Amino acid sequence: MDSGIEIRLGQTATTEIVMALNPDAIFVATGSERLNLPIQGINHNNVHHVLDVDTGRVDKDWQHTLLKADSIVTAFGMKKNDSLFDEMKDYIPEVYAIGDCDLVSNIKCANMMAFNYAVEC
Repeated sequence: MDSGIEIRLGQTATTEIVMALNPDAIFVATGSERLNLPIQGINHNNVHHVLDVDTGRVDKDWQHTLLKADSIVTAFGMKKNDSLFDEMKDYIPEVYAIGDCDLVSNIKCANMMAFNYAVEC
């Protein structure tokens, strides 16, 4: 069964590329990005974002070792990355922001939102 839907991965979507496809609708799932605050020293080597700690990019052992007092872990949250969505909505009436692009939450929420749009649209 051919749904007529084309999914492209590994390519940066720009307004020009997407509009050249002459789409009937666009689902934008650009996710979120780290929220950083303008704090003096935030870019020092001993300051780590909680995502880097949680994913193992920064060594940690929460059960056996405490972070040194001069090590800082920031957890300011995330902000939606909706700039592509904002651009697209000026070109086509059926543009939908999905997941963190619409509301920063978790993967379950993003999947439910995508499913609901797929059923309703």
